[in-house]
Amino acid sequence: MVAAPTTWERDATSGSEMHLPRPLFAVLALAVFSVSLGAGAAVGYGLAAAPVTATYPVRAAGIAGGAATGTGNSLSTPAATTSGTSHVPTAGPTASQAVPSADPTRTPIATWPLVAATASGPPTGFAVRVPVLMFHRVAPADQVGDSLPNLVVPPDLFAAQLGALVAAGWRSITAAELAADLASGIRPRPRTFVITFDDGRSDGYTQAFPILRRLGLVATFYVITGRIGTPNSLSASQLQGLAAAGMEIGSHTVDHVPLNTAIPSAVRLQLTRSAAQIAAVTGQRPTTFAYPLGGVDPLDKALVRETGYAMAFTVVYGCRMSWQTRLAAPRVRVSPGTSPQYLLHELEVCTSGA
Repeated sequence: MVAAPTTWERDATSGSEMHLPRPLFAVLALAVFSVSLGAGAAVGYGLAAAPVTATYPVRAAGIAGGAATGTGNSLSTPAATTSGTSHVPTAGPTASQAVPSADPTRTPIATWPLVAATASGPPTGFAVRVPVLMFHRVAPADQVGDSLPNLVVPPDLFAAQLGALVAAGWRSITAAELAADLASGIRPRPRTFVITFDDGRSDGYTQAFPILRRLGLVATFYVITGRIGTPNSLSASQLQGLAAAGMEIGSHTVDHVPLNTAIPSAVRLQLTRSAAQIAAVTGQRPTTFAYPLGGVDPLDKALVRETGYAMAFTVVYGCRMSWQTRLAAPRVRVSPGTSPQYLLHELEVCTSGA
């Protein structure tokens, strides 16, 4: 376990988040949770590990299949903007207002695979090399705000980075599809990669989404569910639009709390409530999770699995994936200093095992 800090600390990912020592955080988390139980309770915390019934084709080993690409549907795509008026609202509802109560009987709009966290998986030794790219924001210079500069990739560079990969024959799948393949012992075809966005900022919809659609790519968006519908964060309707287009919505906790500094009961609340809030918006619970700040310890992995997540991602570099190590999966960070040519080279080297 990481020792609890004695002072407030700055969040290296967003530049603005703070965290508390485990005991004090637990008291505050329990108080907030008792007040805001609301929408998330409608899908049942006691059933966190049970997948919501979906009406999609079945993959191998009984895993519901997700969309392979973000194309082929009638959802309108927002226009990418590089200047002018922001699409982000200047005011928004509170997190509890932004997440509607879930109707367990309605058909999910989400299409990512539901993978059992308790699946036995293939024999030990089965592993694949699939790069999982880690982005945070895609935004023009005039919309960076107080975000750390190295976490914001300009839209034109983002398009060039992914365009170079597509031109070289790379294709994307969601993190949930990767988890499904690992659970079933399926080896994705060569030059397969995953695109992830941490924090759930609104430019994931206004800026990144149109580029993904144009290139025929899918991605996974890890949202801080307590911020849904607040200024600069994805709204419930935007999340629904992403899910309907074949994107995956994953959990990044309710409050962006580093799990390795919180007591187990508080960690459990962050995991179960965020899953319930995503299910309330999309009709389907999340399959995968991203650790805030990438911090993880054995207890965190056990709780992530126990609360129904099949795969979880850190900020550790690498691209080797296996079912046995799926709860501490590595990623490849992409920054505004990553040229398209270097990113292509990095993925080729990583997947070659060099």
